[in-house]
Amino acid sequence: MGLQDTIHCFNCSQVNVQDKFHATYLENHVPNYIWKSFITQDASDRDYIVGQMKKYGIPVLNKVVDEGIRRRPLDINPEMKKLGIYSRLDQVFVAPDTVKDVLISQAILDDSYIGNDETNRRADKVPKLGISDFWTPENHYRWSKSRYGGYMSAFVDAVYPSRLFKSSMCYNLSLDTFVIYIIHLSFLILVSLPTQILIQQRQLEDEGANIHKQKDFLIEAVALKWSHTEKQMASIELNAKIWEMEKGVNYFEKLEKDANMAARDYEDCKRMTQEYKMKLSMVKRHAESITKITQDLAKEFLEV
Repeated sequence: MGLQDTIHCFNCSQVNVQDKFHATYLENHVPNYIWKSFITQDASDRDYIVGQMKKYGIPVLNKVVDEGIRRRPLDINPEMKKLGIYSRLDQVFVAPDTVKDVLISQAILDDSYIGNDETNRRADKVPKLGISDFWTPENHYRWSKSRYGGYMSAFVDAVYPSRLFKSSMCYNLSLDTFVIYIIHLSFLILVSLPTQILIQQRQLEDEGANIHKQKDFLIEAVALKWSHTEKQMASIELNAKIWEMEKGVNYFEKLEKDANMAARDYEDCKRMTQEYKMKLSMVKRHAESITKITQDLAKEFLEV
């Protein structure tokens, strides 16, 4: 079976706390079962891992991804500062988002404040600020209001030194807990491997699809380029033919113009010839009225 989402294995090495007092508060506040549990982010993953881990007694917690990450802004007002309140448990450690969100939601860390020696001395004043759960270097205070009398009472526990966070590698874990973490790690590798292979396969398939798509685009681009080149060549040939036809049209237009001019010249010559003939005929008649036309004179008229 392939897992649907990432599986987290709790380990104190995933939680980084800089201050040793804060590490002590965090370890004492978070229930022990959380430190050796699986975190799933899918209901089917949780059901599968619960079945596999039941014989080892390993708790499985399911985080609903759609709920988002629970985060409340820290607002320390002047009244809190006067009583020594300076931080909150959800603000003092660094962890992966899923791990941090489960710690905050399961242990309600964003309702537990941190104070100093002044807070411990004036612990009875803190509930008036709306804070019912807080830590000091000496004690852990949990105030509650009686449902009958309305008065406030406190459960006070001593602060026990941290065991899990004594070193960054958590060397003080018991042998049983260490074995559980080995089981966690081995199981996580085994159940995650099919999912990782599936993810890699999907990535390769996506890359292959993209390569085929790019190949199709390239073939289409080459075809378009050839089509554009062919159309461009056809356009050049068509322009050459149009140019040749325009030259022929210009030549015929010139011939037509020359023919029209020749026709006008012909008509002018024809008209002038008729006029000269008429004038010559008039001269001949006038000459006949004056004298007798001899053969030589008639020959000269004919030549004219």
